[in-house]
Amino acid sequence: MGARKKKKTSSGYGPARGSLEVLETVRMAILAAAGGATSFRPLWRWLTADGLAGEEGTFNICTFWLVEALTRAGRFDPQRLEEARLMYERMLGFANHVGLYAEETGPRGESLGNFPQAFTHLALISAAFNLDRALGPGT
Repeated sequence: MGARKKKKTSSGYGPARGSLEVLETVRMAILAAAGGATSFRPLWRWLTADGLAGEEGTFNICTFWLVEALTRAGRFDPQRLEEARLMYERMLGFANHVGLYAEETGPRGESLGNFPQAFTHLALISAAFNLDRALGPGT
């Protein structure tokens, strides 16, 4: 008898359902850092001193990445999809008057770091695209 081939997934890392426990652990840690499920603030890139001068803000790309991860988890758990939608909608409030994002958001909601930040906008577009597909037509 020949060896059985493993079925490949789109990510190459195994079925997404098998990763739900890992995602849940990461989600709980991130939500705790973000103020909990009901008290939202964008995510920090790291929680310890980075050794650079100046004030560090929250890193907008990290929050959009979390939106996308929760969206993907929403295929198996509708509550994760709702969390992704709410987080995405809250993040829209951190854009400036023409919809652009800086690299970071300061403690008073001000833009910090590189502006406009192309990588943040790519994460925004990716999160929006995947969230829209997951929510379906008419939402």
